[in-house]
Amino acid sequence: MAPVVAEIAFEQRNTFAIAKLDREENNKIAQRYGIRIQPIYLVFQDGKLVEPHPRLLGKIPKDDFVQKVLNAINIEEN
Repeated sequence: MAPVVAEIAFEQRNTFAIAKLDREENNKIAQRYGIRIQPIYLVFQDGKLVEPHPRLLGKIPKDDFVQKVLNAINIEEN
């Protein structure tokens, strides 16, 4: 999934950003958001977790991933 996520980050760079967090190196943050499995993708907007957050777990088709993020942040795809 990492290469696909890198593509999405580049293609959507003007719409949203993707950041990576190493759960083992950032255990307190992982605990705060209940991260127990990897990969998991959380959507934040204006520094806050989007609620209800979309379930972005494991391997997700590229178009589905993008659409779920756009829906979560209330942006229509062009």
